[in-house]
Amino acid sequence: MLGRFGETNYFAYEVESVEPPPLLPGTRFEDLRVVASVLPVDEAGLLGYARAIISWRRRHRFCGTCGAKTLSAKSGHVLVCSNPSCRHEQFPRIDPAIIVLVSDAERALLGRQASWPVGRYSTIAGFVEPGESLEDAVAREVFEETGIEVDRIEYHSSQPWPFPASLMLGFTAHAVTTEVHLRDQELEDARWFTRAELASNGALLPPRQSISFRLIEPLGGSYATLGLVLCAAFSAGFVDAIVGGGGLIQLPALLAGYPAIAPPLLLGTGKVGSICGTTSAVMRYMRVVRIPWRVLLPGAAVAFLAALAGASLVSAVSPALYRPLVPVMLTVVLAYVLWHKDLGARHAPIAFSPRRSCIALAAITGIGFYDGFFGPGTGSFLMLLFIRLYGFDFLHASAGARTINVATNAGALLFFGVHGEIHWGVGIALGACSAAGSVLGAHTAIRHGSKFVRVAFIAIVITLIVKTGVDAWSLQR
Repeated sequence: MLGRFGETNYFAYEVESVEPPPLLPGTRFEDLRVVASVLPVDEAGLLGYARAIISWRRRHRFCGTCGAKTLSAKSGHVLVCSNPSCRHEQFPRIDPAIIVLVSDAERALLGRQASWPVGRYSTIAGFVEPGESLEDAVAREVFEETGIEVDRIEYHSSQPWPFPASLMLGFTAHAVTTEVHLRDQELEDARWFTRAELASNGALLPPRQSISFRLIEPLGGSYATLGLVLCAAFSAGFVDAIVGGGGLIQLPALLAGYPAIAPPLLLGTGKVGSICGTTSAVMRYMRVVRIPWRVLLPGAAVAFLAALAGASLVSAVSPALYRPLVPVMLTVVLAYVLWHKDLGARHAPIAFSPRRSCIALAAITGIGFYDGFFGPGTGSFLMLLFIRLYGFDFLHASAGARTINVATNAGALLFFGVHGEIHWGVGIALGACSAAGSVLGAHTAIRHGSKFVRVAFIAIVITLIVKTGVDAWSLQR
């Protein structure tokens, strides 16, 4: 008995005869690999479950301890040794196997076996050996089969694979070396495929229902996905030019659109769009708002260096370490702005003393480091800084915050660029859309003034609190 599905009890029955039993007219036996792609997910899973159970029972007809026959128990889900002095119990087993998409930011490493259809290529896969971690298995299998060394190994998703009883654990990894050497002869061929080749069917890819296809598909991407990401870039540029918070739109869109891509690559690509947007916004503000360059340039310099340092930690330290603090800090910002109803209503720049200058530069350093490493809420923190310490109104604070944002984006972009963590084609497209949105956003802020910017600021901070709070809560579960 397999169990109850909906209102029906399901059983698996193994046909043991050489000749198949009579079938209804118009029906035939078919390989599960073939029909799984056209069946509903629930039905395909049920058939996979039945196949795995039957295969397990067929392979364990005798006790592995004493050699006596085994007897079925607990509706067929346990096999018990028939020897009264043994009574060893056996349970369905699963063989864990890794499957990994290796990329170097621009290309994907795929291989093929000689028995596959002509032109078929897939991701690298192999079984986990006793005593090794999943990450160790990924690195070993890739090196054994292709000679490629990898790092930044990250879990993606999993898929049961009852042929006969595997669980495929999907990963992505970054290639440290790129010269392919077929070492153990398991593969007939292995080669690099560009994004363009994947998108234009340059290789016969695995079936759509397979985890291998799910790993590869986001790297090649689709025009629909790219369109959604570019729309998000325009919206992010518009919002960011007014009050900041564009990262709330852009980064989740990239992560959702390209889930198989390593986060550092998405962060670096997103920074191309961000710096184009913030630069365009500053240029638009300069036509109307007087930007105090003598005051802002020292802050921009330290923000650049701080963001460069923050970006260097993206691959080494998880943002989850202090992600729970972000909604708390944003809540403090919101409460402060709501309590001081006249805050930012009047533009009255404050003459800086050495002490105030040190405090401001220290605060900008911290915010710049945070922006290079993580980012959400950076614009909100900068605007409060300019209003509270510099005496700016909301409109001038928005212009000042965008100016510092150019520096922080430049610092992070330098690091990601040097380390090859940027997809320039997508990044430039993001930049064009973000710049267009930023020009429109800056124009809207200038047209409606500080009162409008204050209302938009409060709305964005509330949204950021909810989003970062939900993210932090999800991680703690």
